[in-house]
Amino acid sequence: GMIALAYDPVGCGERPQLASGSPAERQRALGLHCSAVGLNLMNYRAWDCRRAVDYLEQRPDVDPAKIAIAGDGAEALEYAAFDKRIAASFPTGQVVSFKAFIDAAVMSDPERVLYGSLREGVEHAELLASMAPHPLVVGAPQRGLLSVEATTQTFNDAMRAYRAAGSTDVASLVDANEALALGPDIRRAGVDWLSRWLSPVSRTVVEEFGDLFSTEELRSGPAEGLQTKTVIDLNRERAALIAPT
Repeated sequence: GMIALAYDPVGCGERPQLASGSPAERQRALGLHCSAVGLNLMNYRAWDCRRAVDYLEQRPDVDPAKIAIAGDGAEALEYAAFDKRIAASFPTGQVVSFKAFIDAAVMSDPERVLYGSLREGVEHAELLASMAPHPLVVGAPQRGLLSVEATTQTFNDAMRAYRAAGSTDVASLVDANEALALGPDIRRAGVDWLSRWLSPVSRTVVEEFGDLFSTEELRSGPAEGLQTKTVIDLNRERAALIAPT
């Protein structure tokens, strides 16, 4: 079977960080705060990923050699390239070149871009390519904010690395008539692909929905919130550390 670990990214769920605003608004505000000290919100999201993998490795019911990461194009794309413990990746949604973002007039939220990647010219195709020869499946919603053609071009560019590694059979592009990055068809195809390469048997994924948990049942921390340092607290500490003397 599979074990899935889902946690709240900063700005969402039980980790709002700020008192008001939608998750997207909070993340943009936190991103601007990070920029003031030479960081990006993705720095903190990458740290969350690292700690999540640490936790999974310690569980006796998890095979540490078969840990995969999946998501809507942020951590599954940005972080998977840097942690060799990630055996497979399933990024979906906004997996395109930076030029495609500009051409479509789509703003990339601050948590989607590692600080310095634009300056160094690190494109999404290069991040995908760095996964070779490990299993990779990329999702492309046909009714998303960005074109399927742009995602296809990025995927094809990355395939040069997979061809060089002799591993094109473990890479796949899934496009479906979806508006959401993790719509049902893309979701099922992605999990099926990971199952094919990370489990001893390949099986068609069938989703069976039961009763949803309530907010209280899903809560993992105290009702008053987790008493930990926020992104703003950590940024203030960094500001004091880098302040000129």
